[in-house]
Amino acid sequence: MRRIVFLLIILILYPVSCCYSDSSKESTVKVLLYHNVTAAETNQNNPYVVSLAGFEKQIRWLQENGYVCMTVSEMFQSFAEGGITGKTAVITFDDGYPDVYTYAFPVLSAYGFPATTYLVAEKIDSLKNLTAEMIRDLYDAG
Repeated sequence: MRRIVFLLIILILYPVSCCYSDSSKESTVKVLLYHNVTAAETNQNNPYVVSLAGFEKQIRWLQENGYVCMTVSEMFQSFAEGGITGKTAVITFDDGYPDVYTYAFPVLSAYGFPATTYLVAEKIDSLKNLTAEMIRDLYDAG
């Protein structure tokens, strides 16, 4: 049940920016959702798939425009503690595909940005998904 509620919250947050404001501060959290980062330029008509070059360009833009990135857990903790100030982004990956580790992880590490990866437990260590070792590496890196 918790997982369903959590996923519903994420689905609500994704289509629009999540805003928090009061009389003294205003902030917007951008939630970026990806499924795949591919090595080749992509011409797929899928907004959740991005090329490595495109992903790096998006992450660089966030940094150059003063965004701070945090995990989904950190975002909810910040809201619980009174809100988020400044430009904030949350980067998420669905389904636990290995390209998160192979392509996205090095880019995120280079910029010092964390991300949240949603895994399908039954598919861990399968051919087209992250391995337990990859997951540990991602977890250890934040």
